[in-house]
Amino acid sequence: MLAGLEYGALNMHRHIARALLLSFSAFVTACATPPLPAGIVDSGFLVFWEIRPPQGEEAVAHLLGSIHLGRERIDFDPAIRAELPAASMLVYEIAPGAMSQQDMAVAIFEMGRLPDDQSLENLLSTETWKALSERLEEVGLPAKAFAPFEPWVVMLQLIGLSMSAENLDTELGVEHQISRMAKDTPAIGLETPGFQIGLFDALPMDTQIYLLEDALESETETGDILDLLFAAWQTGDLEMLERLILPETEGPQLELFRERVFMERNRNMAEGIADLLTEPGHYFVTLGAGHTIGVDGIPSLLGKRGFRVRRIPRTGAIH
Repeated sequence: MLAGLEYGALNMHRHIARALLLSFSAFVTACATPPLPAGIVDSGFLVFWEIRPPQGEEAVAHLLGSIHLGRERIDFDPAIRAELPAASMLVYEIAPGAMSQQDMAVAIFEMGRLPDDQSLENLLSTETWKALSERLEEVGLPAKAFAPFEPWVVMLQLIGLSMSAENLDTELGVEHQISRMAKDTPAIGLETPGFQIGLFDALPMDTQIYLLEDALESETETGDILDLLFAAWQTGDLEMLERLILPETEGPQLELFRERVFMERNRNMAEGIADLLTEPGHYFVTLGAGHTIGVDGIPSLLGKRGFRVRRIPRTGAIH
């Protein structure tokens, strides 16, 4: 989901981290096919769809569900590699180069700043502020430096720390690797960095505090859990991905998070793809995998509107 922020069952922090990984990690390649983790089902399909308008053959989109971070370069399936040379347009959540990492950080801190008469320390309970201070001090960050900011800014900081501890890098995520393979193909975004940042800033304060407290109460994502997510993506196990990224919600805060981060954006991005397909062209669309799964995922939404949607089988071996 959130380019520049995206670093989504066991508890709330893990839900959010997985959501940001797969909606908003690539796989360690190997020479031989590794054994699948327990619970993973090899579907024989990719997280990859062909989408055509209800009529006509002059427009087609190929939609690849993405993992935004990775550890090593991906050995993409031949079915994916085969479609890139024919693409007339690359489509992402955010267009490459729309905002630098430095500008993104500045925008987050500007948008997420509290009014001068408020302080994060005063918004949080004494226990939560103490836990936050201890967590930040572990990595050499003074809690007082975050006092002027809203809870969502600090929540994203904590998730970023967790992902950094797992040695995950956006340069090794699906989008960056697709961009390098596609070279000079024109690219656009369905969203803007400002819009994505604003999703968090628009959350009610009680929801922000709830998410921050849950992040603090939870342990960091473990390598085993991340390996499970990656294996589900690699094998096209959409049911497992849905259980990990979009678990059953409990409480209004989680319902609101799910609606804002997934459902509303799914509808908007499906509309964007539908608009593209009114014009002739071959569109290679790469969006967070969390937006492609389930009955409210983009392939399902477009299928309900009469678009011809076909999920593409894997043609190579699992690496």
